[in-house]
Amino acid sequence: MENVYIIADYHKIFGENPPELSDVLGDDVHPGMLATLSMLSWKNRTPEINEWVEKNIPLTSAGLVATRESDFSNRTSCMWLWLYLIKNLRKYNFDHEGEKDQFYEKVIRCLTILNKKEHNKEDTNGYLMNNGYGFYRDNYYWQINRSMRSFVYEKKMKTYVSSFQKHYNVKLTDYIELHSFLTRQFSHGASVLASVRPSVWVIDLDVLAQETRLNSEELERIMMMSSFSIDDFRNQENDFNKEDAWHDFLRTYPYFRLSEKKYIPINGKLAENLLYNELFHKIKHAAPIPLQFMTDYGLCFESYISDLIKLACRKSKFINYKYLPEFKYDSNSKRSSDAYIYFRDEVSNVDVVIVIEVKAKRIREQARIVNPTEKDIQLSIDKTIRDPLSQALGVTCDIINKQESKILKKDKVYYFMSVSMDGYTGIFGDYDLSLSPKHHEEIKLGGVYPVTIEGFECFMRVLMSNYSSPANIILNDFNEVRGQISFKTHVARISNSKRCLSEDFDNYINKSLNMTVNNFAASRKNE
Repeated sequence: MENVYIIADYHKIFGENPPELSDVLGDDVHPGMLATLSMLSWKNRTPEINEWVEKNIPLTSAGLVATRESDFSNRTSCMWLWLYLIKNLRKYNFDHEGEKDQFYEKVIRCLTILNKKEHNKEDTNGYLMNNGYGFYRDNYYWQINRSMRSFVYEKKMKTYVSSFQKHYNVKLTDYIELHSFLTRQFSHGASVLASVRPSVWVIDLDVLAQETRLNSEELERIMMMSSFSIDDFRNQENDFNKEDAWHDFLRTYPYFRLSEKKYIPINGKLAENLLYNELFHKIKHAAPIPLQFMTDYGLCFESYISDLIKLACRKSKFINYKYLPEFKYDSNSKRSSDAYIYFRDEVSNVDVVIVIEVKAKRIREQARIVNPTEKDIQLSIDKTIRDPLSQALGVTCDIINKQESKILKKDKVYYFMSVSMDGYTGIFGDYDLSLSPKHHEEIKLGGVYPVTIEGFECFMRVLMSNYSSPANIILNDFNEVRGQISFKTHVARISNSKRCLSEDFDNYINKSLNMTVNNFAASRKNE
């Protein structure tokens, strides 16, 4: 089983029972600790941390083995450590910042102490699912593209874009451009982390105003939307005794405000999600009628997927993929699934149809917490996976049986794919994924595939690349490994391989990037 991570255990690493956090940190937390934790939390730093531990901390042979097998960072444990550090923060300036290494060992020891809290041993299946979900990281370039195409460029979103600006006194494009710029800046810093000092990791709005087209006041309004100060923390501190409330808070405010002008990111994944996943909630919050926004955005989400399918079919190099949009049938009283890709696989000598059902759905908030109930996990599976796939199976079989389409015929092989805004990357245990057995008997079923939007985007990238295998072979190959890896990982490995070049997809993404980061970084003198 891949994409499931072994967390570092204090006793196994250091050969002794874990102390209290206060014994490691004391009562006075230096701001350099925050910056160091921030740097280690931007992305998974396991190889670097493991190497540092081996070189700098005397360990037994058993401790060395445990270190090489374990993951120290980028976990919910980092969130718990943030809570403790901010509670005990006494000063906010980097007057005597120190070197990163002087804070490393304390942070690493604290994370291994806190890791013990993470696993609810009474629900291993739920833990494994949330482990995968917690580590899952949406490509931030693709998030930018989604926001530009499904929020900024969409006519149906025009009212909501105006409401966003009125509510926050911030232009949506300015918001996207700033967070695009910051994400690229921090990602570059994380790639050369060994040479980065803690204070350099801090955002200074006065410096940023000299490098970009927005002034300090405009930048501050945007950052206020997604950051919290020590006073904000103190005002809600009692609520944070419930660990899930703290995690929810950080999803909304993933930057810590050291002062009016200086900020540090809490976690890379959370900061990146401001570009689309969390931006969705901010736009919804500003909408006059949130339920209407959900309906309207559902149509925009479907349109985004359909446009991507059409592009993949048009740009495919080896296979003649064809696109069939949603249509009405049965005297216009019913609707088909949202989209179909159909083609002939000449090598296998079969006609193939990929049925695509799109739902702008997300995992339930109650299932995003550290230890969700089995009921909340099942309800999330139902709305993001089982219900859309059941709907697609039922509708397609109905169309075939009533002979309502010249394309959807019984002799073809059908693959069913549900696309949601997010979801579990792996399903473990006895969670109900049952679909109607009657439908299975009525058609030639190649398989069913619940995917997130990023997984689907990656699949489309492969289809329009120079990778010559047809879509059904890619899906069949996944059937052989789905117990070990997620669909996104499967197609990403193809997409990232040297033999998979997809200039058309990359140009499609870059068009949105050129309207954000490059525009934002332009000199104010050129306005």
